[in-house]
Amino acid sequence: MRALGIRESASGEDHPHVATIANSLAEIYHAEGRYREAEPLIARALRIHEQSLGLEHPFMAYSLSNRAENFFLQGDYVQAESYYKKALAIREQNLGFNHPHTASTYYHLARLYSALERYEEAESFYYKTLSIREHAFGLDHSTVASTLEQYAILLRKLKRESEAYKLEVRIQAMRTRQTALGSP
Repeated sequence: MRALGIRESASGEDHPHVATIANSLAEIYHAEGRYREAEPLIARALRIHEQSLGLEHPFMAYSLSNRAENFFLQGDYVQAESYYKKALAIREQNLGFNHPHTASTYYHLARLYSALERYEEAESFYYKTLSIREHAFGLDHSTVASTLEQYAILLRKLKRESEAYKLEVRIQAMRTRQTALGSP
């Protein structure tokens, strides 16, 4: 909260940098399970981004994704889907279909659809996420590993054990290489 106050004093209460700090603070509250405290910060960031940058700006997608995640974490999947889709439309339009930020939204939609037991949709989004992240970050990156882990969980739900096992073997090989190289 102190950083937010400092930024407000330096830039004004409606500056986009204030929205960035509000979103970051909301993410901390998410991690702590303080969803109700996160919501006014997210709403404020959305308002600032909309007024100062417009509805189609990539920063608007960040605020929309943050609001979607807040709803997702509280189990309000209908609202979460609505906000994730708005964020996705902005990211696809501004960043393209193969950008890592677009992949992040695909990943969140995959998690959501898995929670809703809409497994075919979830699988499609995990596949897109994995493809983009492998290309952008390399085969051994931690975001690739987290995508593989969630994809394997989904495949187990679909009773596709051998496919899930192959992904888990790949994850283990990644971890072995990272350990050999001294990576955390």
